[in-house]
Amino acid sequence: MKKTFLTLIFFILISGYQLLSQCVADAGPDRVVCNENNGLVPLQIGGNPAAVSGTPPFTYTWEGRQVLTIGNLTFVTTASEILNDTTLANPTVVNNDLFNNFRLILTVTDANNNICKDTMDIYYSIFGINMSIFMFTINQGDSILLNWGSNVDGGMPPLQYLWRPNHGLRDSTHLNFWAKPQHTIKYFVTVTDTAGCTYEGPDYYMVSVNPVSTNETISTNDYMSVFPNPASEKINFQLTNLAQGKHVLSVYNTSGALVSSQPFLENMLVVDVKNLNSGFYSYQLSSEKGVALHGTFVVE
Repeated sequence: MKKTFLTLIFFILISGYQLLSQCVADAGPDRVVCNENNGLVPLQIGGNPAAVSGTPPFTYTWEGRQVLTIGNLTFVTTASEILNDTTLANPTVVNNDLFNNFRLILTVTDANNNICKDTMDIYYSIFGINMSIFMFTINQGDSILLNWGSNVDGGMPPLQYLWRPNHGLRDSTHLNFWAKPQHTIKYFVTVTDTAGCTYEGPDYYMVSVNPVSTNETISTNDYMSVFPNPASEKINFQLTNLAQGKHVLSVYNTSGALVSSQPFLENMLVVDVKNLNSGFYSYQLSSEKGVALHGTFVVE
């Protein structure tokens, strides 16, 4: 009886050792690699840890092979071409594949030469752009529906859109949108796919805004006069008696970028424009109570 009991204990211990020595590889979940404006975003893969059980130390080997044939040409991509090191437990994807996805096989070998394998797939989120640009002309105060889609495609749908600059837009997140800019402007879009990958497109819409008037002197709500307009060297901004308190004048170019921002020290502010490119510019007059008014001027 005692011998049988010892035999049973020995069998359990041996079985437990064999169970603990079994090698289990974990290549991690399938992942998405983003290709954004600055190129591929490096992505570390593999389980945490990549080897479970077994007897350390472990050796790791990542393998994979894709073949693409176009006519008489054959292109082969291997794991060593897309990973920084195929012998690491957690290598990094650093290059693109010719395909939209690449299957990788992880082989783990433990100190007792037990071998285990696992697979995972890399998917590539790749965006494409076209260099089209749509140009429209409206009068100041008018609205326009911009509904020619986007110059960014690809990615993993569904896609989300964000139009910039956010000037004169009712909703900057729709593919097609209404715009009511107060000055000539260019709109561009940033697209985000379901994997969280983003891509910023080049300028797609250019809306030229004709000022309501380009007379020698423009009265804006009896609050401020702007002259001369058009201007070639200097332009004057003169506040009326209705303008009380401190004021700041900000000037923007057609892309919505801030060109200058200056405070009024008196009721007259002179802005030097001789170094500005010819075209339309917008200004915003701000007071202590907020934005007082908008307007445009032309540099010859």
